[in-house]
Amino acid sequence: MENNTNKPQVWEMKIAEDIEIPVTKAASFGESSTIIIGGSASFTWSLSGGYSSASISNYGTLSPSSGSLKTYSVQNIPRWFSTSPAPGDHMCSPTNPGGYTQEGTLFKSYTTQAPGTFLGYDAEAPGVKPQANIGYVYPFTSTNSRATTTIYEKIDPAGGPPNGFGTIWTTSSGGEGPYTGNGPNSGFKAPSSGYSVDTDIVFSGTATVTPSTTTSYTLTASGSAGSYSKTVVITVLDIPANIQYFRANDDSPSHDCFEGDLVTLSWSTFFSTYESASSATIDQGIGTVSIGKDKTYSLIAPAEDTTYKMTIVGLYDSEVLEAFVTINILTPDSTPDVISFPTIENATPTTFYDSNIQTITGIAVPIEFDSTNGSTISVNGGAFVNGPVTVDENDTVKLRMESSAAYSTLKTASVFNGTTQSAWKIITKSEPSNLPNPYDFVDVQDALLNTLIVSNTVTITGLSASTTVSSPTNNFQSSVDGGVFDTSVKNISNGQTLRLAYTTSNVLGDIASGGITVGSSALVDWQVQNIGTADSNPTYFDFVDKINQPAGTYIVSDSITITGINVASAVSITGIGDFRINGGAWVTTGNINNNQTLELRLLSSTTPGEKVSTTCTVGSLSDLWQVFTTTSGDVIPDAFYFNDKDNQTPNTFVTSNAVLIEGITSPAPILISNGEFQIDGGAWQNAGTINNGETIRLRIQSSPNLDTSVSMSITIG
Repeated sequence: MENNTNKPQVWEMKIAEDIEIPVTKAASFGESSTIIIGGSASFTWSLSGGYSSASISNYGTLSPSSGSLKTYSVQNIPRWFSTSPAPGDHMCSPTNPGGYTQEGTLFKSYTTQAPGTFLGYDAEAPGVKPQANIGYVYPFTSTNSRATTTIYEKIDPAGGPPNGFGTIWTTSSGGEGPYTGNGPNSGFKAPSSGYSVDTDIVFSGTATVTPSTTTSYTLTASGSAGSYSKTVVITVLDIPANIQYFRANDDSPSHDCFEGDLVTLSWSTFFSTYESASSATIDQGIGTVSIGKDKTYSLIAPAEDTTYKMTIVGLYDSEVLEAFVTINILTPDSTPDVISFPTIENATPTTFYDSNIQTITGIAVPIEFDSTNGSTISVNGGAFVNGPVTVDENDTVKLRMESSAAYSTLKTASVFNGTTQSAWKIITKSEPSNLPNPYDFVDVQDALLNTLIVSNTVTITGLSASTTVSSPTNNFQSSVDGGVFDTSVKNISNGQTLRLAYTTSNVLGDIASGGITVGSSALVDWQVQNIGTADSNPTYFDFVDKINQPAGTYIVSDSITITGINVASAVSITGIGDFRINGGAWVTTGNINNNQTLELRLLSSTTPGEKVSTTCTVGSLSDLWQVFTTTSGDVIPDAFYFNDKDNQTPNTFVTSNAVLIEGITSPAPILISNGEFQIDGGAWQNAGTINNGETIRLRIQSSPNLDTSVSMSITIG
């Protein structure tokens, strides 16, 4: 622009095309997400490059994080010409040398040219009102730091004094509206009002929300960059109380097992992938347990069916929820599979044998195992012991038993395996030929009824080795070498003796036969025949009188055994007194059999030295029995005696008849040799004293040899 005072002031201007400056805009908003009720979610936003306002539904209006909205109005700024230099210079260069009072640096706003670029020129003549062909549009930065003010320059043809003045329209506050009534406006239209600039505003931030239900958040923004909208949905899951499963050893609703088995309870309190419970308990004494996924608790199966209840409290809704699982207790199988033990044959007598090994199967609980007949049991290879023993599934058992002492003899052990039964047998081999020399038992005639009859003694010779004596037939008994009489199988060797015995019946003329075998011999029998004629008259008996007995006392006679009769014989009492048979009740009449005992009883006189008596009759035989009352200070008893005994079993204690000591008034000493005595049925002893009215019996051991006598002596007083 130039100042020429010789020319009229004509203002001309050439202006470049008005081109918008590109503005970079950017906008973003977070993504949708899912939370559970009570939880929180976050979303972020970022807006820049031309957004002046923004808000998020269900959240609120957003404030800029940086920058601010620049709002501009228009203002008339007078142009004053300088008197020095000459008027006519005005704002047409980046710096103003004209000295105008409100000048500043001009630069371009709405073109692609850089700020401060010269836009055109004008021509003015002194004293001539300027003619405006077009206005200027300049952003303005004043020297006094009024930044970002946009100036609209318009030439006013009406001018000001003296040569008119240009009117500058600006967006400064308090300005007036633009003047648009004069001058051509080709290519330029002044704004009718102020305007705003939002390109330096930035909205950015992060929000954390806690919705109670599924909520949509829509970001809406507008400005010079246009409008922007995006919706983010926060989905809220309402998690109900939930027992996903409750099991016993992975079974539900029940599990079958045996008492004592290990059982694992398992559960999950998740709803989908979320925890739904705040607490959990199980009854039956278990109590509080963990919440969560795939939780467990181990226990020992109880003795009876048991239902377990799990109770949870909802984490979000406090709902109480229950689940159940039942443990059913099975009844253990106690019936084993059947086992068998093969028979052992051709066994050697009196030899121990072991069975085969058997395995216990088919049971779920221990059971009892037992065997009989002297057999013993080994479990799992252990020591052999007497039964019963306890065995379990897959235990092994083996039996041991001694074979019979006799040849060709079966010995059986009954085997009890729980509730099943079997047997194990051992059969001894046949006896080798072993014949004794001939022997015989002399038959007995006229044997007494109900009497033990013993055979003659035979001595066995001619054997090649020790052998067995069979069990006698027909309830006869045998004795080897003076041993006891019984029915068992026995062993015998050369030089040993053998006898038979038999107790006769009570039938007149009855005949009994029995026999035995020795080794390989044939059966040798022995016959016993009862007497054929009834005889009720006993062998002589005698009741010894009692002397020196206490006055006014029941005195009992010695007990005697009635023999020599073969039928029941009548017993009676003449006079006072009574009797009893075989220790029975006291009576005055009755019948007695052979070998039964008989006792009498009298009440002694109340007068010292006096006697009472009675006569006892058995069959046709009678005996007078007397009781004499004693006097004081006497230790010499009345006469007494003991009946000798014949035909006694060898090597056996033989007891005498009981003798009542009478006729003494003080305890009398007893001296004895080669035996023992018993007072009033007490203990057996060999020294002591006896009182009047007490009974005494003797005992001596018979000789081990047949037909051999032994004796003893006793002194009283």
